Amino acid sequence: MSLEISASSDIFVEKIFGGARFLVCLPLWKEGFVHGFGGSEGVDFELFKKELSITNNISCKQVHGITILDINLGDYKSSETYEADGILGLTENSRDTNSTCIYIKTADCVPLIMIGPKMTAVVHAGWRGLASGIVKQALDLTKPISVIIGPCARDCCYEVGNEVIEAMSGFAAYKAKSNKLYLSTGQTASNIINSYNLDNGNTVNIFDCNICTICDTRFNSYRRQRDFSRNINFALVKNPTFSAC
Repeated sequence: MSLEISASSDIFVEKIFGGARFLVCLPLWKEGFVHGFGGSEGVDFELFKKELSITNNISCKQVHGITILDINLGDYKSSETYEADGILGLTENSRDTNSTCIYIKTADCVPLIMIGPKMTAVVHAGWRGLASGIVKQALDLTKPISVIIGPCARDCCYEVGNEVIEAMSGFAAYKAKSNKLYLSTGQTASNIINSYNLDNGNTVNIFDCNICTICDTRFNSYRRQRDFSRNINFALVKNPTFSAC
């Protein structure tokens, strides 16, 4: 069951799965790509799996690195014991078959969903991941047509030191206000994607929700809450060729 609710624009709407609201990119949803960016509401995973015909949920132990887990290269279970900051699977745009759910958790870091002709990835990118190159790594693996940038820390709220700006190698999107620096992690990710477009002669469509987790209380934020509450960000992909259950 899903319910459309007005959101930040006509491109993004909210749908309810597992008893919780998820933000989705409507143009890609209409093309059959099932995905969502969760918020502060708890998710009933059993109901979530039933509603979306999910065979298995696969996540990872996030370590602010650049490793991306390909679920087709190993017999991965649903436990978060695999150290990675992205998960990759075969693109699925049919709602008529059972699928695997790949997901990452965020609370101010950037959640990205990259959808390519063959591969789809969900990516967790904090400022360290942005600086280390995880976005470029995921772009190379998925060769995406579209990238969705979910709720994350923005330059309205996210104060950082100069060393963070310098670590971004010219990609940082930031504002200086009252002798303080404020970084937009979402726009920084967008800058990296645009650079990739120029370098490779590609046209990757970027859909950015432009929501800040720090000031929008629908979403968990470590900076605001100072706890371990996290947002679930997911995409459905084809089941691996062997059973992942």
